[in-house]
Amino acid sequence: MTQHTPDDLWRDFPKTATEFEKRFATEEDCRAYWIEARWGGKPACARCGSTYVWPIRGGTTFECRECDHQTSLTSGTLLEKTRKPLKMWFRAVFEVSTRRTGISAMDLMRIMGFGSYKTAWTWLHKLRSSLVRRDREPLGPFVQMDGGSGRGKRRPAQGVGAGGGGGRRARAPRSRRDQR
Repeated sequence: MTQHTPDDLWRDFPKTATEFEKRFATEEDCRAYWIEARWGGKPACARCGSTYVWPIRGGTTFECRECDHQTSLTSGTLLEKTRKPLKMWFRAVFEVSTRRTGISAMDLMRIMGFGSYKTAWTWLHKLRSSLVRRDREPLGPFVQMDGGSGRGKRRPAQGVGAGGGGGRRARAPRSRRDQR
């Protein structure tokens, strides 16, 4: 099996709803992807680092043969102690990452069927914070924008009261009665 970088896995993440449903049809598909992302396809003990582990509790936890330590699939990640299925988290990642203009907590609440805004807001902030690359370089002097709208040079104000607004402007009469 080839070793993947985090960028390879991110680029391999589904980009359409059809791809998503096909790729992550079951909870087992999500667990396999998470194992690949976290350990490169081979689960390891969190305590001693041994790869001699076997799955317990339906594949959500691994027990080490060397030290008997149990490592959860989500321990030490942003999904630690979650009670929701991985497929639901993956769907939220998909929704956040495929929206060109971003997604609000209210939209996420509606799409995911959450019972409260607070849950949607918490999930959204967890996901957004995990998308930030700590080793990123600051923006350089030249930035390429895709589909954005940049403002041009500011035009000087024209007309009566130019200079900040608030001045009374002369207006044309509206009807014959106004012309008298």
